[in-house]
Amino acid sequence: PLEHGRAEQTLFRLANILSFGRYVHREKENPEMEVRLDVARRLAYHTRFLQEVARSTPQIDVAWDLDEIRRSLNFITAHGSYAGSKSAAAAANIFTRTKDAETRRSCLETLSRINNPKAKSELLRLSQLKDLDPAGRDLVVSYLKNPVRPNEALTVSSEKSSSTRVDQ
Repeated sequence: PLEHGRAEQTLFRLANILSFGRYVHREKENPEMEVRLDVARRLAYHTRFLQEVARSTPQIDVAWDLDEIRRSLNFITAHGSYAGSKSAAAAANIFTRTKDAETRRSCLETLSRINNPKAKSELLRLSQLKDLDPAGRDLVVSYLKNPVRPNEALTVSSEKSSSTRVDQ
């Protein structure tokens, strides 16, 4: 899936079936592919984790470790160009179900970094929530107006999460 779209994958499967298993498509081995595959697997892990959090109890702040949630959000933020719509939906859902300001900011940072129309529509939807406090609405609007934030903010929050985890 990293190299070929659905149509090509279907053709490869069809060729395998028509050749009674003799044809098997293999990608050429290169170090870049291993790195891309590692990032894709880690993105899938963090996305599944955030989806699980988003589907769970309405009180995310009580039931889950917010540092772990922010760690997953920060990973997706760092690799936003590869993240998909499932990551965006999970981040938006977590934003609406937490009261923690830092986690909310991480959700918005993640949504602003994902290069996907779903992420932009989720930011717009969040800005139109009726039960959102004025400070939260202003924060969402600021991310809508300036979607790409400086990288320094990401590294500072990542270092902070790591130091918090070590102190515990």
